[in-house]
Amino acid sequence: GLSFFYQVLERISLARTAQQQWAKSSFPQRRHLLRIILRFVVENAEAMAKVACRDSGKTMIDAMFGEILVTCEKLRWTISQVSEWMGE
Repeated sequence: GLSFFYQVLERISLARTAQQQWAKSSFPQRRHLLRIILRFVVENAEAMAKVACRDSGKTMIDAMFGEILVTCEKLRWTISQVSEWMGE
């Protein structure tokens, strides 16, 4: 009900504040955070794949290739391209 609506508004406000801080971060800081996220995904791949299976009906192999591997590759590519994109 109304409680959920206010929770959503609060999350939007928190996201706006976080984005303002993120915009001030340096590209090395951003690259570092992306590496942390990549490490987290790799370390938690099995649990994340199980959730993907439960939510989508995929098999574990489909979840690993279709969710985890794709996410890791996108993170790796973004990490490697930050300098080129931003003229760093």
